[in-house]
Amino acid sequence: SHSIHQEVPRFLESDSTRIHQILANLLSNAVKFTPEGGQISVKVFAEKVGEQVKLHFTVKDSGIGIPKEKQSDLFTRFTQADSSTTKQFGGSGLGLSICRTFAELLGGEIWVESTPDVGSKFCFTILAEISDDQTAAQEEDVEVLDIDTSMNILIVEDNQWNQRLVLNYLDRLGYTPGLAANGYEAIAACESVNYDLIFMDMHMPEMDGIEATKDIRKKFSKNIIIVGLTANALASNREKGIAAGMNDYLTKPVTKRHIEICLAK
Repeated sequence: SHSIHQEVPRFLESDSTRIHQILANLLSNAVKFTPEGGQISVKVFAEKVGEQVKLHFTVKDSGIGIPKEKQSDLFTRFTQADSSTTKQFGGSGLGLSICRTFAELLGGEIWVESTPDVGSKFCFTILAEISDDQTAAQEEDVEVLDIDTSMNILIVEDNQWNQRLVLNYLDRLGYTPGLAANGYEAIAACESVNYDLIFMDMHMPEMDGIEATKDIRKKFSKNIIIVGLTANALASNREKGIAAGMNDYLTKPVTKRHIEICLAK
């Protein structure tokens, strides 16, 4: 569910891409760590700060929660609350250091309030300018890229939010991709369809993207292009993917333009 307080101005000037990326990361983690049947909500309210507006965003879930002693470390680079969650839920709730960087660049901050087995509430603020311009924002002029829309593409991603995000981008580019939730499903999908390109999440339950890539390279055409999807931008993570047989990688949160550039490449 979501709610936007009536005091939030309708037109504001800020960096919509970074705001979207913060929300995408927080919602992705909320979905990942909230069992089926749980609840997730997003709320936004505003307060006047001089000539600017401070927007307060809250992403609340009824998921597994985070121990108090782990909360202060969550926003450091690539820290996770408990390594055992990787096996159970897939991935490790990465991307929070990215959220912190973006929130601070937008003049705000980010923090968490959480109780184990009850849920978590991630909050962040940004500063924005009130705008009088009521015309729709025009998209920036960008180079039109030549992409092959006849390619068969498979998305391998355990998180439903990320699945929908990449699926939506590819649909807008003219593709109808297949979906798989883990490495085992990816291998089964390749047995029935000759895929040209696979977007492969590197952190998944049961069989992760590294192991799945190794198996696909052994069993199927060497011409399949495999692009890793990861929230970990460290060079060592990329090297692991390349060593396993990946051709390239994209760092989450990905955008439609990132995917378009990747497809053109």
